[in-house]
Amino acid sequence: MGAGIVGSILEAFGWQTTLFNFPVAGGRPAPLPLPDALSYLSPFILPDETGPASFFSGYRRFGPPDGDAARLVLESEPDAVFVSLFAFAYADCAISLVRALREKAPKLSVYIGGAGFEVYPDYCLRTGLFDGGIEGEAETALPRFLSRLGKGEAPGRPEAGVTAHGGEIEPFVSVLRETDRDVFAAAVVSRGCPMSCAFCSNRLTQGRVFRTAPIGAVAKRLAALPRGKRLFLDLEDDNLLLDPDYLFAVIAAARDGRDEVLFSAENGLDYMLMDDETVDRLVEAGFRQFNLSLASGDAKVLAAESRRGDIARLSAIVRRLANQGHGDGGIPSVVYFICGLPGDTPDAVVDTILTIDALPSIIGISPFYPVPGIEGFENRDLFSGLPSLLAAGSSCRAWTGSMTTAQIVTAFRLSRLSNLAKKKGRTPLETELLAKAHGERRILTMRRGRAGFAEVQGLDGDIVERFFTR
Repeated sequence: MGAGIVGSILEAFGWQTTLFNFPVAGGRPAPLPLPDALSYLSPFILPDETGPASFFSGYRRFGPPDGDAARLVLESEPDAVFVSLFAFAYADCAISLVRALREKAPKLSVYIGGAGFEVYPDYCLRTGLFDGGIEGEAETALPRFLSRLGKGEAPGRPEAGVTAHGGEIEPFVSVLRETDRDVFAAAVVSRGCPMSCAFCSNRLTQGRVFRTAPIGAVAKRLAALPRGKRLFLDLEDDNLLLDPDYLFAVIAAARDGRDEVLFSAENGLDYMLMDDETVDRLVEAGFRQFNLSLASGDAKVLAAESRRGDIARLSAIVRRLANQGHGDGGIPSVVYFICGLPGDTPDAVVDTILTIDALPSIIGISPFYPVPGIEGFENRDLFSGLPSLLAAGSSCRAWTGSMTTAQIVTAFRLSRLSNLAKKKGRTPLETELLAKAHGERRILTMRRGRAGFAEVQGLDGDIVERFFTR
C-alpha cells in the first residue's frame, strides 16, 4: 500500500508509473532450501507435516525469482525504479532484486524508501546498488526528493535531519481481490502513535503524533470501490480507536450507498481503548472478527515494555463478543501475544497461553523480533553482520536471551494445540490427536501420507509438562 501512495505522488509530478507487487503476482509459492542463516530451525521442521497442530513445514518464495522479476520490470522500459521496503526483515530481498536489475541494466536509476529502509538506511545503501534513499513519509519526503532530482542533484543518501513525520497524509484504498459476489479491499487512513511500547517501531517510522487523513479524501477513495457487491474492508491502521469518532466516520463512508459491508482490522485493535458501548457499536457496524493485542499476560513484562494491560478487561470484552449471538459462538476473536520479550520467562509465557486458552478466543502467538532502533536495539551495528530475515517473527530467533528457540517453538506449538481444541467441525482424526496429546501429555502432529501421529522432538519438556498439568 505504501508503494501505491508513492505511485500516486509520482504521477502527480508527471511521471508515468507501473506498480509491481511481486509477492502476490500469482502462482503457487515455490519451495526453497532452508537458508543457512535459519539452520538452527532444522530440528523443529518436519517437511511433510500437515494439519492444524503443525509448525512451519518449509521455506517458500512468494512471487517470481529475482531474474524473472527484473525482466518484467525492464520490459516496461523504466527511466527509474523506486523500491518500497515496508519491513526491515525483507531488506535482503530488496537488495537481491536490485542486484538482478543491475546485472541486466547497470546504468538504471534505482531508489529505495519505506519503513524497512528508514530504520536502518546504511544496511541497503552500503551495498552501492542504490542511487539514493528516501527517508520519511512519502507525502513530505518524496516531493522534496523529486525536486532535488529535477534540479539535477544526485540525491544519494537521505538528507540529515529532514526525516518527515507530521504533515498531512494521503489515504490509500486498494482492491485485494474480487469475485462475482464480493470485493475484498484494504485501507490505511492514519499514521503515528503516542504510545511508548518498547517493542514497537511505529513511532520510529510514523512519529509520535496520531494523525488521520481528511475524511473527505477517504470517502472519495472508498466510493470508488466496485459497487453492487458485498464489500469486505480491512482497516490496516494500528490505532484507529485513538479517535473513535473518526473511525466511525470512516465506517459510515464505507457503508454509504452499499447494501452490505463487513469490516476487520487485521493489525489489531487496542482493547484498552474499548468499552461495552464501543464493542457493541463495532459489531453493529459490521465487524465480524476482532484481533486484540495483549502483548503479554505478565504484569512485570508489560511494565518493562511500557505497555498497558488489564486481563479482566480483556476477558470481559472477549466474553461479550462471544455472547453477541451472531451464529454459534458469537463474534470470533483472536488474542495476540509476543513470545520472547525481554524479561519473559517460560513460566510467564505458559501462563499467558493458559490465560487465553481459558477464554472463548483463539491464540495468536508472535515470536519476538527486533526492528533496528527500538529500545534495546538502538545500535544498528547489531544488525550489520546479520541477514535481515533473522528480524522476522517466523525465524524464532532468541534475540533477547529470555527464551531459547526451542522454548519459543514449544510455545508456538502449544498455542496451535490450544486453538485446535476450540476448532469447530474438527475431523475425527483431529479429535483423536487432541485426546491422545492430552492423555499422554505430549505434543503430537500429523505427517502427510503417514498413518498415526508423530511426537515432535527437540521441544522444551518443562514447558510441555506445565501446560498439560496446568
